[in-house]
Amino acid sequence: MFSIPSFRAFLAAIAALGVTACGGGAGSDPPAPTGPDLVARGNAATATAQNNAACNGIRPFYWEVGDRSQRLAGASINQAGNASTYDANTEMAIASASKWLYGAYVDERRQGTLTAEDVQFLNFTSGYTRFAALGDCFPGDTVAECAARGDNDIAVPAHVGKFYYNGGHMQQHASLPGGMNLGAMDSAALAAELRRLLGSDIQLSFGQPQLAGGVRTTAADYARFLRKVLGHELRIGTLLGSHK
Repeated sequence: MFSIPSFRAFLAAIAALGVTACGGGAGSDPPAPTGPDLVARGNAATATAQNNAACNGIRPFYWEVGDRSQRLAGASINQAGNASTYDANTEMAIASASKWLYGAYVDERRQGTLTAEDVQFLNFTSGYTRFAALGDCFPGDTVAECAARGDNDIAVPAHVGKFYYNGGHMQQHASLPGGMNLGAMDSAALAAELRRLLGSDIQLSFGQPQLAGGVRTTAADYARFLRKVLGHELRIGTLLGSHK
């Protein structure tokens, strides 16, 4: 799975390559914009991943870019003296990338029509902002136990209606009867439930039953999920846009 610094770096390289000049005489329409072909784009991303200083600092890692149909470029970037190698099939904790999976699951459960409460929780404006990134969810917990530990189940009035990045929004939404009502599920049951709607072809598990950050999967499986989004095989694909 790629890391954020390297992802931003090779996206910047691709964006730079995509800037082209438009010519044409006075009074004529400019020619259609052109850009580098896929080979050039792949080469730019590869060079960035292999040589950029930010990327060198996080070796070893795996990166990949693709479209709705296939992988277009990618590689394992190793580090001298480090025996670890990450590839498309290496299982790992994906942290906050879990949020896309839960959002897509909710959209499937609601069949593409979200309630006002769903939107509030998924947009992180519910006020449930006391959930700690670490320590509030244990491997043997249920969804509800994670949501209720400490004061996680108490909304902060001053935060209601305002964007506040925190895993508590999704944890509460998953556990509440008016939300997804998944409170009784442990990690194994939760993984089976997400796969029921996202697709049995997507392998995933939960290291802890935390919707916003507990998933373990591979880059290959996450890419499979993203292709379903891009191909509108999952309803979240049609819900992204001007009113996300």
